[in-house]
Amino acid sequence: MNTIYPIYNMSFTITTSLGKINCNLLSDFAPVTTKHITKCINNKLFDDTSFYRSDFVIQMGLWGTTKTNSEPNLPINESQTQGAKSNKRGTMAIAHHDKPDNGNNEMFINLDANTHLDQAYGGYCCFAEIALNDTSSWETINNIASTIKKQEGKIVQVQSVRMNSNPNPTPPP
Repeated sequence: MNTIYPIYNMSFTITTSLGKINCNLLSDFAPVTTKHITKCINNKLFDDTSFYRSDFVIQMGLWGTTKTNSEPNLPINESQTQGAKSNKRGTMAIAHHDKPDNGNNEMFINLDANTHLDQAYGGYCCFAEIALNDTSSWETINNIASTIKKQEGKIVQVQSVRMNSNPNPTPPP
């Protein structure tokens, strides 16, 4: 059986106090969600926020800030569309406060295969992916996870999130 890999035509970088994470948008699998996230990034919504949760995911977003998102909630939860990407290690999904179709300004990176999230609360839509062979990004992700786990209540500063002018050429393994 042939494996079909996504075409990475856009990418973005999360710059944190512990390093950078390169993320490839999955616009082929979640076009509405990637358009929403791209608008949020271009509006610098995620600048000066934080990663604040670490268990089976690391989560970031507007939690703990006074920021609000001028973009409306997503009109569709693409986790249930044909060809949706599963919540496997390295995928990034939009969080939706346990209410389906309410995604807006929180996102998480799956540290493990979390396929139960494909259906839980209507499913969590994967809109980006960190290549498993991107050792620099994974070093940052693992440092964020361990820092938050070691110190309850500790956050890791997100300094900026920016679209890249050139797509990240790192293909999945």
